[in-house]
Amino acid sequence: MTDTYTSSLRIIQETVGGNENSWGTLNNAALAMLDEAIAGQVSVSVTVGDLTLSTANNATDQSRPALLILTGTPGATRNVTMPDVKKLSWVYNNCSDGSSITVKSGAGTNVSVSAGCKALVYSDGATNAALIDMYGEGTWTPILADNTGNNFTLSETQGYWSRVGNTLFVTVHVKWTSIGAATSQQLVISGLPLQPRNVANIGSGIVVGNFDGLDTISGTVDIVAFTAATTSKIFFRQCSDNTNSVVLPANSCSASGQINCGGFYFI
Repeated sequence: MTDTYTSSLRIIQETVGGNENSWGTLNNAALAMLDEAIAGQVSVSVTVGDLTLSTANNATDQSRPALLILTGTPGATRNVTMPDVKKLSWVYNNCSDGSSITVKSGAGTNVSVSAGCKALVYSDGATNAALIDMYGEGTWTPILADNTGNNFTLSETQGYWSRVGNTLFVTVHVKWTSIGAATSQQLVISGLPLQPRNVANIGSGIVVGNFDGLDTISGTVDIVAFTAATTSKIFFRQCSDNTNSVVLPANSCSASGQINCGGFYFI
């Protein structure tokens, strides 16, 4: 009989009584491959193009290690294809240009991993890859403007994000020195790192912590902010007593001021 290999990790299963003078070498290699599968990591660049992870029987490859680190500057979303076997893998998208990675194991479902995020991915051996959990954090650049794209002149911009599973937490600080050609269109902050989930009539609330430099309509009691599906913007409205909220016009802002806000939304 000949030696065989396990289906998921490709570790040798030696024939009983075989490999008389080499069984120890083969066994040591098998133990090393187990070590890779449990605690190993491999770093692979995706700058050039899509990637199919290499496989090897009882030898080092790109598919077996517990952690896959993807690097480079692809300039576009890259597809990374794992072997179509049952396996848990950590995938770290460490691309320096912000490109996303799509992880797949065949023609079935796939997992999108945003730049800066670490995802625990399960391949089921039936062409599907599924997300178990994901975490990441980073910075983003807020843009303050009216909703037609007339930007304020900003002297300070800070944006931070962290992702836990499918929830994104964001904080924002912007300080402006001119509203430029802003119109009465709705005041928005654009540039969110990921778009909210596409669910009709559902947006997540953003808490406005501080807002200096604003001339609201008479009777305004509160300024509210929120996200909306499939847009990378935070929208601002003003609320008055006993009436519906209305958009907050961008040109109601003073020549200078600042906004601090933060919140979370589902992606």
